[in-house]
Amino acid sequence: TYGKMGGALSIYDPETGAFEVHRHIMPNQSIVSLTCGLDGWTIYGGSSVDNGEGTTPVESRAHFFAWDAREGKLMLDIPMPPGTSDVDSLATAPDGLIYGCAGSTLFIFDPQAGAIVHKQSAGAGEIRQMVAWADGLIYGISENAVFRMKPISAPGEMVGFERLYSGGRI
Repeated sequence: TYGKMGGALSIYDPETGAFEVHRHIMPNQSIVSLTCGLDGWTIYGGSSVDNGEGTTPVESRAHFFAWDAREGKLMLDIPMPPGTSDVDSLATAPDGLIYGCAGSTLFIFDPQAGAIVHKQSAGAGEIRQMVAWADGLIYGISENAVFRMKPISAPGEMVGFERLYSGGRI
């Protein structure tokens, strides 16, 4: 709605037709990215300080969060570094790690550890969308490239990026 602050997480159950709307999970922020954990019940999300048309941001940083779909409650809230306005994209790797991009920073969240365990510059610029594929790689679109990345397999490794297309704006 024009001039309104905040966003919502909506959940639809196709078996029962039930529809739930959870507003203001991240107060004064929009929900802009989601991925499901391997357990099938945990929804990981990213927010944006930007809201609907006719509003001015009142928060200074985006958040990464986890939502328990069974209980309908927030399980985790990690504020991004000051000045980070969006967590633009998230993807769940085959090993269960959650890959996220906030601006031009790629981060990896380990659900077992309950923490962000890796950060690096996103080798493809500001990532707009990512998806984990059956081949074990993560594919994505950034501001100027289509890419794939090889998830890390050991602590201390860097995520490898391979540009599949670059040039111009996508």
